[in-house]
Amino acid sequence: MHHARSRLAPLTFRDTEVPAHESPVAKKHVSATAKIAYKVNQDGTPITSLRALFEELDTRTRNTCLIPGTDVTFTKTSIPTDIQRHAFELIGAKIPS
Repeated sequence: MHHARSRLAPLTFRDTEVPAHESPVAKKHVSATAKIAYKVNQDGTPITSLRALFEELDTRTRNTCLIPGTDVTFTKTSIPTDIQRHAFELIGAKIPS
């Protein structure tokens, strides 16, 4: 989960530039970013929570279709959304087809 959170940080509310802690027991400081206020990244990409991003990735489907009156089947995969495509790029994985 640590690696997923780190690599997908540009698409989530997680800070990519975490401020250094003065003390290990000091209260966590949240940096002032436009991510939280405007819900967009610096490049204009919409951002969301990690859970919502996983739910977005979960909408990818692979369907086996049957042509009526025959035994012919074929597989059809949904077209990835821009957010799904960006997430796969960030983790360095090929989009499943």
